Amino acid sequence: MLKNKISNAYNVIAPLWPLKSFIARNPLEGFTSLPFEEALKKGNTTFTNGPFPEPLKAVNRLTIKWCQAFFDKGNAAINMPHRHRGLFYAFKMLAPFDSELNHQFIKNLSENPEETIDKALEILLIAESDQEQFLTHLLTTLPGWSGYIKYLAEWDKFQLNESLFTEYLAMRCALVVTLYPDAQQFLKWAKKEALAKESLPTGIGLIRLSEAAYIEPFTKALEQQNKATPKNPDVQFLFCIDPRSEIIRRAIETMGNYETFGIAGFFGLPVFIANTATNKTTSSCPVIVDPLEQVMLDTNAQGMKNKTLVKNIKRSFNSVKYNYTTPFALAEAAGLVSAALLIARTFFPQTAARLANLLIKKTNKNHKTNFSLNSIDLADRVTYVKNALCSIGLTKNFAPFVIICGHGAKVTNNPYKSSLQCGACGGNSGYDNARIFVELANDPAVRDGLQKNGIIIPKNTLFIAGAHDTVTDGITLSNKVPQTIIENLKAAQKTSCKERMKLLGDTTNNPVESAQERSTNWAQVQPEWGLANNASFIIGPRSITKGVNLEGRTFLHSYEWETDTDGAILASILNGPVTVAQWINHQYLFSRLSLTHYGSGDKVTHNVTSKIGVMQGNASDLLTGLPLQSIYKKWNVPFHEPIRLIVVIYAPQNKVDQALATTPHIKKLIDNNWLTLHIPEPKNLS
Repeated sequence: MLKNKISNAYNVIAPLWPLKSFIARNPLEGFTSLPFEEALKKGNTTFTNGPFPEPLKAVNRLTIKWCQAFFDKGNAAINMPHRHRGLFYAFKMLAPFDSELNHQFIKNLSENPEETIDKALEILLIAESDQEQFLTHLLTTLPGWSGYIKYLAEWDKFQLNESLFTEYLAMRCALVVTLYPDAQQFLKWAKKEALAKESLPTGIGLIRLSEAAYIEPFTKALEQQNKATPKNPDVQFLFCIDPRSEIIRRAIETMGNYETFGIAGFFGLPVFIANTATNKTTSSCPVIVDPLEQVMLDTNAQGMKNKTLVKNIKRSFNSVKYNYTTPFALAEAAGLVSAALLIARTFFPQTAARLANLLIKKTNKNHKTNFSLNSIDLADRVTYVKNALCSIGLTKNFAPFVIICGHGAKVTNNPYKSSLQCGACGGNSGYDNARIFVELANDPAVRDGLQKNGIIIPKNTLFIAGAHDTVTDGITLSNKVPQTIIENLKAAQKTSCKERMKLLGDTTNNPVESAQERSTNWAQVQPEWGLANNASFIIGPRSITKGVNLEGRTFLHSYEWETDTDGAILASILNGPVTVAQWINHQYLFSRLSLTHYGSGDKVTHNVTSKIGVMQGNASDLLTGLPLQSIYKKWNVPFHEPIRLIVVIYAPQNKVDQALATTPHIKKLIDNNWLTLHIPEPKNLS
């Protein structure tokens, strides 16, 4: 059946999220059922990036043109007609007016995309036995756009559209009939390419060398470590498991009687956040979690007025900018102001940023936002807080202050901005989730419910939301705390920034200022390393890692195996955070193996297209991986070491086996050597 062939063709394609939520992806996701080394070879022979035959280049170029127009999110001056009827219908109605597509087949397209594919396969004389492979080649020779189609069809939380699978291939088939009628040559070329690439290096040697240098000292350091954590801490911090949190956690713990925990940065809240000021709704939880609750972010009257004013100014400016007759007049009228802004942002980025922040602060003086959580039932509120606290073993011994640190990254002029935000929050800042969690945890009714579940939070314990900027390591808090804590956080920031800037080759005497300059400089192509050099994931108590310099390379999830009686907590950590972490790990690993094959080349020559993705020049495929600047120190000096994620679980073997039995996809990744599992024997603290 044609439907099965289409489905099988898409199985090799990994979804590609748009720039607004640039989620990490394993480009070889379709081959994880194979042993790792076999999948590397399969990737070499499946994903071809040229040189393409000239007719195929023409097919790809027109595919890109039509996709740019149809999927545009506000970049174009004029909206493509018929978009509301779907991709294939819009193509059918408009393609006959394209001078490059003056062909009878285009003029007589069926309204049914499946019929179009069938007819195209018949005209092109594609044998039944070759049809699935032919459709697969149409996807793998443009894997970026194919990946975006897969995201829209299977992962878009707001509008899943499985019909796009067929519609996209129908458009591709129609273009092949028109521009590459000798499809037999296309199949021969594809088979020849696959044979030629079978003998290409896969990079497994480099991976093994990197792993050999890392694993032994890493595991040895853990086995020698067993430090007690504070019994009566003054402050407890909950940070995201993100490796960037490891450095600041280590710094904070040296500043006072402080205890830190690691938890997935959405804090167990499966929420949509609807902003009443912007009329935008975001999914603020991992992409593998279905949002169950919609909460409203309400803005007061003054804030709404400010937002409306800004929106109207932007709309007016864009309407003039994109008009056919007014751009030159706009340039003349705004020339002096624009020149002044350009000079300020280029030569004095921090000063310009301070002035902008001052203006925003003054404008928003009476601008307040609050969450309306009425849609969440009390029983669910209790469950969310209970599950989060139990997942990290924080069920007693609460400090007077518990700071929930959501993280984000403030950078300027960076299309990949969302990739630097919290992946657990769908590529958004985790601060909103932190605020919601704090509101729930401070609610007396929720605390009564927690007490009935055996979790007693003292009345004098205050939960506070914190925003951790991973570029500058600054932490801002939603409530006032003793000045000592503020000073210690600033000292920790300085320590952490110094270490982070050193990684970037910046040995300035003022690391905080240097980090801030990177954050505000719109010409900065390396504001931070992101999750580069990630290598391991530790599931266990802080006692086995406290004091160990993990160099910002480790995901840290707090876990107490003694309280996880049925292994359900460990299973949920494997099923959620570890799954997402291995996507991140493989995205960096494959981008390092081949910047052109799986990465996205040089950021300097990128262009944003349709506000959904990035391409090289003005007509390349959508780029799917990470740029050179996220992987290399300089163009020829690599920074990221390609290491398959090492998962350390501090629990007895039977507990691990119990959890793996309920997470077969993780067990398969371990069995097929996509992940490495290390289980140290638990030690009891004396």
